[in-house]
Amino acid sequence: PFIGYTADGVPDNGRLATDRPHVFKAYGAYEIPWTKSNSTEISGFTTAASGTPLTTRYTVFGVGGQILNGRGDLGRTEMFTQTDLGVRHKYRFGRDNRFSLIANLDILNLFNEDNVLGQVETISTTGITGADLGLTGSSLQQEAAYQGQSVLTRANQLVRTGNARICTPAGQPTVTSCNTLSPIFNLPNNFQGPRSVRFGFKLQF
Repeated sequence: PFIGYTADGVPDNGRLATDRPHVFKAYGAYEIPWTKSNSTEISGFTTAASGTPLTTRYTVFGVGGQILNGRGDLGRTEMFTQTDLGVRHKYRFGRDNRFSLIANLDILNLFNEDNVLGQVETISTTGITGADLGLTGSSLQQEAAYQGQSVLTRANQLVRTGNARICTPAGQPTVTSCNTLSPIFNLPNNFQGPRSVRFGFKLQF
């Protein structure tokens, strides 16, 4: 019953995790004809794109990845940029130059950028259980009570805090345990790949 809702009990509508509102791409190539049999092509590709949304998530009743405050509450990752370079040298031979031997050189992420692609979105190292919310019975009964007793807000208050430990605030129902705030919450955990170089040969006939 809690899937598809924030901890406040409202639909978790919003921009998805792959959303990039603005993307710019450019490609160009230039061929140098040295002779009738030899030519070299130099090409470049660059892209720049908006960051992707970051969303605070928590675990409730053993189901991880649930949205706490709403989609994109942590902002976005930094803008993504990358430039790639390619060099192709073609040697033609045979009758009427019908055969071609092509040597390839590709340099991906030419400037060795290390843009952040993702951050740790899970706020707590443990999850909310029925006992934390004062619920008893089977998991299905707990989930029904979770909705019926409007305790979504209580779960929200249980995990939304900037303190070292995540506990129920004063005036809220007593909990049996506290959730520990993850020490790596909102820290980068996914980065752009480093510069890489590829060599290759190809025979066309």
